[in-house]
Amino acid sequence: MAMQEGVALFYLKGEVQKLGNEHLDENQKIAFSAICRKIDSAIKMSQVPINEEDKDKIAELLCEAYDELTKEAKRLTPYGGAIQYLAEKVKMPLKYLMQK
Repeated sequence: MAMQEGVALFYLKGEVQKLGNEHLDENQKIAFSAICRKIDSAIKMSQVPINEEDKDKIAELLCEAYDELTKEAKRLTPYGGAIQYLAEKVKMPLKYLMQK
């Protein structure tokens, strides 16, 4: 999971950089920064053995990141397609994390 999310985070940061000042206002830049921190936290937590509580926290961080990415993608129409694609990639591990 850490590797998959790391790749998604790498591409997300690149996409945000590409959108830059031309398509992002200051609030959007702040939002993307917070999203990247959440994904990064989930990655760091998943790099060590985890218990059920850790799984829940990682799932929570990824759910929040997905929801926020989807919101920002909609705001960026017509430039939000890549952001929505990356949101779907961020969401992929949730099916494993949310199994009990």
